[in-house]
Amino acid sequence: MASAKRPTPVPPYVGPKPQVKWVQDLTQTLKEASNAPPADFAKYLPFSVASRLLDDANKLLKWGPTGYTTVADVAKQTGTSGKQLPPCMRNRAQAGSPNVIVVGDIHGHFHDFLHLLKLAGNPSMQCHYIFNGDFVDRGAWGAEVLFTMLAWKLALPNCVNMIRGNHESEYCTSAYGFKNELLTKYGQFQGSRLFSRCLTVFAALPLAAVVDNSVLVLHGGLFRRPTKRKSRRPATASAASTKRPTSLYNPPSTLTPTDSESPTRPRLRASSARGERSGSTLEDMNHPSLKFMEGFQTGLEVGTLDDLRECTSGGLDPDGQGSSLVPSDVMWSDPMHTNGFRENTERGIGLVFGPNVTQQFLEQNNLQLVVRSHEGPDARSKRPDMKDITGGYTEDHVVPAGKLVTLFSAPDYPMFAAGEDRTCNQAAFLRLKPPAYAKDPEVVRFEAVTRPKASAFYHEDSEEEVEEV
Repeated sequence: MASAKRPTPVPPYVGPKPQVKWVQDLTQTLKEASNAPPADFAKYLPFSVASRLLDDANKLLKWGPTGYTTVADVAKQTGTSGKQLPPCMRNRAQAGSPNVIVVGDIHGHFHDFLHLLKLAGNPSMQCHYIFNGDFVDRGAWGAEVLFTMLAWKLALPNCVNMIRGNHESEYCTSAYGFKNELLTKYGQFQGSRLFSRCLTVFAALPLAAVVDNSVLVLHGGLFRRPTKRKSRRPATASAASTKRPTSLYNPPSTLTPTDSESPTRPRLRASSARGERSGSTLEDMNHPSLKFMEGFQTGLEVGTLDDLRECTSGGLDPDGQGSSLVPSDVMWSDPMHTNGFRENTERGIGLVFGPNVTQQFLEQNNLQLVVRSHEGPDARSKRPDMKDITGGYTEDHVVPAGKLVTLFSAPDYPMFAAGEDRTCNQAAFLRLKPPAYAKDPEVVRFEAVTRPKASAFYHEDSEEEVEEV
């Protein structure tokens, strides 16, 4: 039912960043405007305001979230000059440290997203957020989700972390609705300009967040160690002195990448293993020794946090080639039930990895928990060897060193599926609590809320182009 109250257009925010009250007013306006036809959206969030949110977010992400006053102040604090936000951010527990809320895929479920914020609490100094990618596509309100997140990020930059998912790319947003959503809501000319700005913001998003040196949050999964390109000139003292800093602020501190690229490697093909439908434990696998990694594809070696720090964020459209190799792994990879480490032939990009790889990765990087997202109930329904995720959360690998879990935060997904394809799933978020963030994270599940009637911004035929992205 349409709202009887006509929404008030969002005014420009005053000053270098939006205030919390402005973000709350924005959220309320977008909620009320979601009842209106999509073509009326620009009446309530004008192009000029949306453009500024994107431009200011891009500036913040490029300089690193060390505080948002002016660019000059940030440069003075970090000792950098125009460096991109690195792909890995770190958050350390201290006295009075905040809870950390980890959110999985949202996929344009704006009303469910607002319900999640109500359950968990708005971002604040006591409640930090990690949004783990796939904010847009396949839902009707991707623009509302994205602009709300960016507004919170700008208002409280140290309390909100946005991680890049595979849908934060040109290909996915063109195929799965977000581009068409912007063109519908803002018209061809302004919508195209906003889409270009969105791609720039997506390319500046980090790939992961590390909480308290014990929890790694990333969208897809584990990644390979890239082959290092040999330098043609010897290192010099001056070169060493200009190396990017490894810690820019604390908490959370920012780790800055180098400009090194991994060489292009051919796409390899291998069949995936299937096993029984359960979570995987290293003990159940009868694994004799981590020194002999069973099922590893020739030439593949699991990467480290150092590799993650040194890579780029992948560019506008990571394709698994050159410098986008590791970013593509991070955004597209999936766990599997059996031991092994090989190319992800189902998706055509990224990797699949078993519990032995998770054990090695946790052990080598002194981590206890990996939180990933990426797979919804529709994708898991096609993988009978893995637990389903109709409850929003699964523990996929339980090994001596810790766990790897999957988190999905879009309930009743896919939004426009019909019949048997509609899973009516629950969603979930995680609440990590200090001082031991990795120990027994609280899983909070929730159902879908009532939302207005809407139409899809993509054709259902797109579902067949990539295996359940």
